[in-house]
Amino acid sequence: MKKLILAIPLAIVALTVFPSWVSQDGGALKDRARHGVGCRTSNVEPPVVLTVKGPEAPAAGVAIPVTVTIDRKTPDENPMRLICHLPANTRLSGGEADETIVEPSSGIVKREFTVVAEGVPKGDIVFELLQGEGQVRLRAEGSYRFGRPRPLLPVPAKGKPWVMNKRLITVPVQME
Repeated sequence: MKKLILAIPLAIVALTVFPSWVSQDGGALKDRARHGVGCRTSNVEPPVVLTVKGPEAPAAGVAIPVTVTIDRKTPDENPMRLICHLPANTRLSGGEADETIVEPSSGIVKREFTVVAEGVPKGDIVFELLQGEGQVRLRAEGSYRFGRPRPLLPVPAKGKPWVMNKRLITVPVQME
């Protein structure tokens, strides 16, 4: 117990006398982190964004236009493979289900698809973009839900609030 009591004041003295032990740049690291500079989460953008758009309320048995937009931050001559996965009771009447795209000059590539559904499908049309081989691979995915809203996680029920000295401590979540 005596060693612990002595170790704490020594650590405080060491950090006060030798602040360079805390950071090599004399505290500028904290300033950069506070402003989002040099952090892993600052200005991080994916190299490819795959966006899928279609009508909000499609009718059964009618051709449904679906647009896929591939937005690349750095276009290059490497081939991309765009694959369309269709749910049951649907068929592709326009566009290619599996296409290799080579577009070295433009960062934005659009592809138009036409899908016919017998009824309202229970699944989504999923588009998958693959680029590269071996160790360096890129994969992006997008989907069209036939006008259905995106699924949400259930909101857990809240329990009785915990109050101490007339102050709210927390509101617990009920677990099953």
